[in-house]
Amino acid sequence: MKEIKHYSKMIVGAYGKRINMKESTEKGDSDVLSVMNTNDISSMFEIQLGDEAYIEFLLEHSERSMDDLLDCCFEGDTLTTESGVEFHSPPVFILRDIYSKSIVVLVRGTQNLNDVVVDIYGNSMRWEEGTVHEGMGVIAKWLATDNLIRTTIEEALNSNAEYTLKVVGHSLGAGIAALTAIYWKNHRTFRKFADKRGGDAFLRCFAFAPPPMLSKEIKEKGVGYVYTVVNEDDIVPRLNVNCIYGALRDVSLFGCGL
Repeated sequence: MKEIKHYSKMIVGAYGKRINMKESTEKGDSDVLSVMNTNDISSMFEIQLGDEAYIEFLLEHSERSMDDLLDCCFEGDTLTTESGVEFHSPPVFILRDIYSKSIVVLVRGTQNLNDVVVDIYGNSMRWEEGTVHEGMGVIAKWLATDNLIRTTIEEALNSNAEYTLKVVGHSLGAGIAALTAIYWKNHRTFRKFADKRGGDAFLRCFAFAPPPMLSKEIKEKGVGYVYTVVNEDDIVPRLNVNCIYGALRDVSLFGCGL
């Protein structure tokens, strides 16, 4: 449970906004509330944007320092589906985490139009021995096979003896994280480290509220190391095409004319 709470902080940080209390505009007045309009709470705060503020927010919530940020990719390669739809990966961060003694690959969830395009692109694709959501599958394949990302992870593992590998994501990022972990496990990408650092326990994935995006064949490949975290009745992990059609049929049966 402590590990899940720890990674949930990273998830928050991955969204990267930094909100600060505005400083008083009157000289000598130390109480910001005395000079701000308390009926408009937004007037009391300022939102810092840009990559620097984004990283500061991420590291603050991850309880890491700048030295622990090994790499970040705010926008990966342009990726194209078979039908010609183009998009890119959501931001990916590679962190050294002393708390869990792991190298953590962190994937952000949906935040902008590009991410929405990936979410709603519902076509499936062949992936390993099953099928997956095409948008997430294309991104996961890129992430899992990108030379810079792999090299960064290998160098970090070489420099940090006994560290293991974690892949963490939320929502869209959770789907991508799970598929990436399954790809690495299935292809034994980091086997030279796994053989010396816990074997099957070397690689773990924590997927927070992942959408339905893989077939049973792929799901079974994640058993034992891909962990799904769902908050009670959250609709996102249950929102698949079959569920939608089933809901429409149920509504129709009750005479709503759908």
